[in-house]
Amino acid sequence: MHPTGGSPIGSKGERQGLARPEEELGREPRADPLKGASGGPSERKMLLLTRVVWLLALCAVALVTASDREFPRLIVPNELFLRVGGTHINRSPFSPSPHGTGCPRIVSRQQWGARPPKSRVPLRTPVPYVILHHTERNRCYSETICSQQVRAIQDNHMDKRGLADISYNFLIGEDGRVYEGRGWRTKGAHTKVFNSRSLGLAFLGTFSKTKPSVATLNLTKRLIQCAISKGILSPNYTLIRG
Repeated sequence: MHPTGGSPIGSKGERQGLARPEEELGREPRADPLKGASGGPSERKMLLLTRVVWLLALCAVALVTASDREFPRLIVPNELFLRVGGTHINRSPFSPSPHGTGCPRIVSRQQWGARPPKSRVPLRTPVPYVILHHTERNRCYSETICSQQVRAIQDNHMDKRGLADISYNFLIGEDGRVYEGRGWRTKGAHTKVFNSRSLGLAFLGTFSKTKPSVATLNLTKRLIQCAISKGILSPNYTLIRG
């Protein structure tokens, strides 16, 4: 027992009965600066939330811009893209290829002589984005030369960049063939922020001043339609120029 007959100072009963400092001094309790009179979000809280949203948007733009320095930008026909915020995107799918909508021939990893990947992360599908890149190398016009280029790109990505595999999901040659990179169901490593939500396609060659051939673009259309038919790509996808 306490000397005065009350409960011990540390007891639960007295702790519950202690007055707040504001009450002891006869003042109103301090208001929470992030709450209004009714306890809902105040103007200050909404302003803070707005600033956070803008900051996140600016960070996303900065990361996408940074990816351009790692993977060089390419030129594609203007009619395929709309310029939005400095990024070329097409908010509607490619129109169907005049040469058919079936899946194009894909040269498998085994056929072009791929090394086994160090590791792989499954890609959750369907994804909402297709990102187009180019490899900034010479164009190739035969399966033999294109396969050599794809092997060289894989060696560069794995040995010099420290990646687990070639970074792209598929590569597209001027020889009329598609080359399997990480494939349909493995997460790529071709952008800073969209890898888990996209397919990365790369044109074999340098297209910073010239465009891929019409045949190559038609082949790309067929590959994208193939991805939709397999349930890998959302029908309402967004196309982004990497």
